[in-house]
Amino acid sequence: MSSQASLRAVCLRLSAGMIAVAFCCPPSVLCGAEPLFVAPQVQPFDANGIPDAVGGDAPYFLPAETPLPLNAPQVVPQPGVRYWIVSSRQSPQEIPRVHCGHLCVYERRCDGSLCPSGLAALTSQLQPGAPVLLFMHGSYVSWEDNLIQSDATWHWIRRACPDRPLNVIFFTWPSDRTRCLLAPCELKRQGFEAETNAFYVASLLGYLPDCHPYCLVGHSYGARMTMATLHLAGGGDLQGMRFGGSVGRKRLRAVLAAGALDHNWLNDGGRYERALCRAECVLNLRNRHDLVLKGYPLLRPLLSRRAIGASGVTFFDRRQQTCTCRIENFDVTGIIDAGHFWPHYYESPQLAQMIAPWVYFPEVNPGYQQTPIPSSPPMMLPTADVDAGTPQQLREVSLVTAGTSARNRPTSQSMKPAGQASAVTIETQQTAMSRGTVSVPTPTAARQVSPSPTDGPRLLQWWRNRGQ
Repeated sequence: MSSQASLRAVCLRLSAGMIAVAFCCPPSVLCGAEPLFVAPQVQPFDANGIPDAVGGDAPYFLPAETPLPLNAPQVVPQPGVRYWIVSSRQSPQEIPRVHCGHLCVYERRCDGSLCPSGLAALTSQLQPGAPVLLFMHGSYVSWEDNLIQSDATWHWIRRACPDRPLNVIFFTWPSDRTRCLLAPCELKRQGFEAETNAFYVASLLGYLPDCHPYCLVGHSYGARMTMATLHLAGGGDLQGMRFGGSVGRKRLRAVLAAGALDHNWLNDGGRYERALCRAECVLNLRNRHDLVLKGYPLLRPLLSRRAIGASGVTFFDRRQQTCTCRIENFDVTGIIDAGHFWPHYYESPQLAQMIAPWVYFPEVNPGYQQTPIPSSPPMMLPTADVDAGTPQQLREVSLVTAGTSARNRPTSQSMKPAGQASAVTIETQQTAMSRGTVSVPTPTAARQVSPSPTDGPRLLQWWRNRGQ
C-alpha cells in the first residue's frame, strides 16, 4: 500500500509539473522555436534611471528574425504593395504575457489581394528614407472593418500628397471582443488592452530601422495607445511594467484624433508623463461637440477628467508640462461636429491636407515644398480655450467655413473636394483686429521655441492646401 501511495504521489507531481509547464511556457518554447518577445521588466518607474529620450540600445522585444543593419542595402518595395497590416489579434492581451505573443504581418497589394508577409519582408520593402505612417484604430473595430477603413485611410492620406513617397502601416488589435456586459466596465477593460498593445507597438518600432522618420496616428483608444507607446519609449512604465529597451534613435511624431485619454495625463506626474519627452511634436485634433467623448468622464466618476480629444490641452496643463511646446491643439469641431468615429475624419479631404506636414515630413521629403501653394495659405492663430476659460496665450484655433459659423453649420453639409477652391478659412478673435502678413515657422521649427506666459501670440502654418 505504501508503494502504491508513493507511486500515486509521484504521478500527481509529474502531472502538476506538466500542467504548469503548459500554462506558463510560451507556445513558441513548447514548439521548439525561438520566442518572439521577452517578458517586460517588473520594476517601478525611476526618474533617475530614465534613458536618453532619443537614445537607446537594442529593441526590447527580441524578434525571432534578425532585422537588417542600417547600412545594409535595402530592397526597393514591390510596385504591387500599397501598405502593410500588422496584427496582434492572436496575441495575449495582458501585459505580463505579452512575451508569449507574436505579430502577424500582411501586405495589401494593388490588385486588392491581402497576402501574408513577415517583419523581415516588411523591413526590406520599405522605401528607403521615406517617412512611415503607423496608424492605430480605436474600439469596436472588427477585422473586416479594419480592412475597409485601412483602404479608405490609405487613399485619404495619399490624395493629400500623391507625388510624395510614404510607407503606411496599419496596426490592428482585438478591440471588438466583448467580455463585460456593462458598457463602462467594457470600455475600461479596452483602455487597459490599448496600453497592453502599446508594448507590441513599441516592439514593432524597435524592429523597424532608424533611417525613417515615423508619425504615429491614433484614433480614440488608438490615440491612448499612441501616447502610451511614446511613454514607454521615453522610459515610463505602465501598470507597473516597463519597456526594458528602447525604440532606438528614431524621429517620432504623433497625431491624435478623438483622443480617449485624460487631458492631464501628459503633465508632470501624469500617467503618460514621458510621452512628450520622446516625441518631437504632437498634434491633437480637438472636437468640442464629440458626443462619445462627452460621456468619457462617466467611466470614472470620481477620478476621470475630460478627454483630450474634447477639451484639448488646457492652459493649466501647459503650466505643468515640461515639454509644453511640443503639443498643439487644432479645433475640428466645424468639420466633424458631433461625430466621433474614424470615418467622420477620413471623409474630409481638408483634414488630410492639414496633417500632411506632420505625416510627410517636408524637411526630409524632397520636393514637398515645390507643391502648389495658394496665394494666401490658411493660418493657425492662437485663441483662448472657450470651454476652459483660459487666457489668450493658450494656442488654439477655430475652424469656420466662409460665411457660416461652425456652431450653426448644418451637420449634413458636405465638404468640397480637394480639387475645387476651398471654402474653408481660419478665423480667430485676433484676425478680426489685424490681418497683416506674418512669417510663420514650420511644425518642426515650432518645437524649438519654448513658450512662456509672457510670449505674445505666435502664428503657426500647419498645412498648405493643394490645387487651389
